[in-house]
Amino acid sequence: MTEPRHKLTARDLMTAEVVTVAAGSSLAEAIAIMDRHGYSQLPVMRDGKPEALLTETDVRRALLESKADQTADQAASPLPAVVEPQARLSHVLGLLQEQETVLVVGPDGSLAGIVTYWDILVTAQPALLVQEVELILRRVVSAMYQAKYGANWWDSIPKNLRERAEEEHKADRDAADTPEHMLGHTSLWSLIEIFRNIRPNLGDERFDRLHRIRELRNMVAHLYVLSAEELREIRQICPAAGDWLITLLPPHTGLGT
Repeated sequence: MTEPRHKLTARDLMTAEVVTVAAGSSLAEAIAIMDRHGYSQLPVMRDGKPEALLTETDVRRALLESKADQTADQAASPLPAVVEPQARLSHVLGLLQEQETVLVVGPDGSLAGIVTYWDILVTAQPALLVQEVELILRRVVSAMYQAKYGANWWDSIPKNLRERAEEEHKADRDAADTPEHMLGHTSLWSLIEIFRNIRPNLGDERFDRLHRIRELRNMVAHLYVLSAEELREIRQICPAAGDWLITLLPPHTGLGT
């Protein structure tokens, strides 16, 4: 039986192996650790718990003020807001708008991990990859239908798919009644089937792969935690699908709107 999926939390975002510096370490030792690992900040630890955060700004200030003899804890900034491992993604993102780093601590105050903008970028990569395929597919479908049927190509789409999109379109009162806007309100499932309607000769394997991307897109959209295998799959099939779709664009058609 498949285990229920859980949504992204700080535990899923964080880097668990954190480079730190002991509170009593000299500033020279802290600088050496920063240089060795290429980090601009270090959690300052005392008795296994983060006490402060030493940043490059702190180091520069100490050196400019002739305080090179300070220890790491003396030169460091106060500890910024921290979260527990089960903290929601939205909470972590909110903190990252106010501070560069979010430390993740356990119930006993011990350091469990660290979240930076880089961790968010890595986590967001699957969403960006699947969204790119969807955007390219919408452009390809629009260009193909327009090239074959002209400006009023929307009427050439099968009635059941067209009516479904038109119902979704009604929910957006500000949307224009153009084929492009209608297509923009079409679900990815319908979009793939509209694509199949104009290019049925591409074979079921191609469309099955697009529907697999749709399944992965739904997981990403719901902020589910993806397995390592699913992440590898997204990173492999999405760029390949995007490159293939671009080759299907009619001559002299770009990806711009």
